[in-house]
Amino acid sequence: MTCSPSMRSSLLRRCLKNDSMPKRTQSHVTADIAVTRVVSIFTELGWACQTVEHDYGEDVFVQSAVNESVDPFRLWVQVKETEDAEVLRNKEGRFVWRVSHDHVLRWIRSLETIVVVLWDIKTDRGYWVEPREEFTEWECYLPDRKQASLLFSESKLFDRAAANKLIWEARITHYSLLIALAKAMEFRILKAKEKDPNAHSDFRNPIHTLTLDLLRALDFIGKDGVSSEERKKIEGVAQRLVKDDPTLPIKRARLSSLLLAILSHAHKKCPGLAVPEDMLFEVVKTAGVAIGVTEAFETGDLK
Repeated sequence: MTCSPSMRSSLLRRCLKNDSMPKRTQSHVTADIAVTRVVSIFTELGWACQTVEHDYGEDVFVQSAVNESVDPFRLWVQVKETEDAEVLRNKEGRFVWRVSHDHVLRWIRSLETIVVVLWDIKTDRGYWVEPREEFTEWECYLPDRKQASLLFSESKLFDRAAANKLIWEARITHYSLLIALAKAMEFRILKAKEKDPNAHSDFRNPIHTLTLDLLRALDFIGKDGVSSEERKKIEGVAQRLVKDDPTLPIKRARLSSLLLAILSHAHKKCPGLAVPEDMLFEVVKTAGVAIGVTEAFETGDLK
């Protein structure tokens, strides 16, 4: 059967029309691979991930947990993909990815932690950067270039250790912010009480519950309080400190030992984890109270 000229013309038009159908481009494929790789690292650590349907700068949000308790914050991740990171390498050896200053400004103003991961499809490796550590408000308001440059280093490999570090740093940042807000609230209430001693009579500072939760997250406090093994270690270190320096008061030695114990727990959870000094001060105070309460329960002084 032969086709008439009109039939051939109709067939050609249909073929041209089909050519405009949605395409599954290579860029879509590599983007999905990159997001899948990043998500798999978080899920291997036991955390829930969800891709963002309407992407305004973040592809994935991570809902982490510690000791099966879900965290009261989320980590946001923007995934950038490249088929070969070498084409992005600059003279200093870092990989450069350019974004708008408005985008960076939005990232650094977020109260929750935002991380950008560059995934190299060729080597199947990722690198991460935290925008708030690389840029300031003024750099985004008064830029000397049209776009901001995210600089990824091979020293910041995105793997399970990096993911764990990012979550713990986000956890510390979140609680540090809550503690700062609690202190500001307490200051306002104390000022109000100067005018009216009966003002805010039902106020209870949430710093104690916040630091208690942190100590639980660090496994310093268990379901039965501070373990006898933990308390023996703290007392043993305190006694050694006094032996090394007889002029050191035993109370000061116990406080130092308690501080070292908390830092040791933090290091076990995340090597090199930094805890702000003012936050650490509050945590140590709560830890001391927790030890006293635990001992009181055991002796029957507190029921």
